[in-house]
Amino acid sequence: MASFDLLSKTSTIFRRIFLPTQSNFAWSLRHRPAFPKNDYQDITIRTRGLQTRKPCHQYIGAIPIHQGLCIAYPNMYQYHITPFSLVDPSKEGHQRIIGLYLVDPTIAPLASTQRVPPQQKAWTRLGLEKGTHVNLRSGAR
Repeated sequence: MASFDLLSKTSTIFRRIFLPTQSNFAWSLRHRPAFPKNDYQDITIRTRGLQTRKPCHQYIGAIPIHQGLCIAYPNMYQYHITPFSLVDPSKEGHQRIIGLYLVDPTIAPLASTQRVPPQQKAWTRLGLEKGTHVNLRSGAR
C-alpha cells in the first residue's frame, strides 16, 4: 500500500509543482482528500457518508507527469508521488522539478529569514565588525 502525505501540521495552504525539463522518465501524482481524526469522528463519518471499518478516504485520481506541466492544488488533499522509472531503461533520463509552497502568514510559527539565524559565520562577523546590531538568534536587525 502506498503512503500518502499531507502537510496539515504546517502553514502550507497551497502547492505547485512545475516540471520545466524531463526526458525518459515516468511517474504520476495521486490525490485523495484528507480525513482528519478528531473527537467527533463518529459524527464526521456519518456526515460524510462513510461506514465503520471501511476506508475513510475517497480516491480522486492520478495525474501523469510530463515536461512543461504545472500542477497546483490546495493542501487539503493527501498526495502520493509514484516511484520514478525510466520509460526506456537502455537510455539515460533526467528531470528537473520546481516545487513552490504558498504559506498562510497568520499561522505561527512561520519559517522565514527573520526567524532563522545566519548560517554563514562571515555575515555574523561582518555585522559585529561594522557595529550593526544583529540579533544572532534570529538574524534580524
